[in-house]
Amino acid sequence: MNGDECTEILKEEMRAVYRYLMKTGASHSDAEDVVQDTLYKAVLYMEAIAPESFRAWLFKVAHNGYLDLCRQRKGHPEVTLDSAWPADRRTPEEAALNRVRQEEVSAVLAKMKPVYRRLILLKYQSGLSIREIACALSMGEETVKKYLYRARIQFREHYRRGCQ
Repeated sequence: MNGDECTEILKEEMRAVYRYLMKTGASHSDAEDVVQDTLYKAVLYMEAIAPESFRAWLFKVAHNGYLDLCRQRKGHPEVTLDSAWPADRRTPEEAALNRVRQEEVSAVLAKMKPVYRRLILLKYQSGLSIREIACALSMGEETVKKYLYRARIQFREHYRRGCQ
C-alpha cells in the first residue's frame, strides 16, 4: 500500500469516527479535537496495530478520548443527530418526512441506556461488525450480541410508544 492509499483509508475512517462522535453528542469542535488526537495516535502506533482490528481500535481510542474530554469538563454527552445527517437531495415533502423521522429516532435514542445507544450507533450508523464493536468497547462478542439484542428491543419499544 502506498502513501496515497493509506491517506485515503485514514481519511475515510476518520470521517466515520467523526460521524460517530457527532451522533453520540460531541460538539463539532470536540469531535474534531478527538478525531485529530485519534489520528495522531493511529499514525504513532500504526505498525503495532493488527490490520484486522485497526478500525475497531480507532473507534475505541476515539470513544475513550471523548469520554476523557467529558470527564475533564464534567459534561454529559447528549445525542444530537441534526448536524450529523447528510444534506437532503429530495423533494421538500421527502425532506420534511425525513426530518421528522430523524427527530423521532433522536428522541428514541435519547431515552435509551447509554450502552445500548452506543451499540446501536456503532452497529447501524458506523457499520462495525460484532467483533469490532466488542474490541472497541472492551466487551466479549457474546455480551455485545446480547446487549445489541436488548438494545433493539428497547429501541422498538420506545419507538412504538412515541408513535402512538
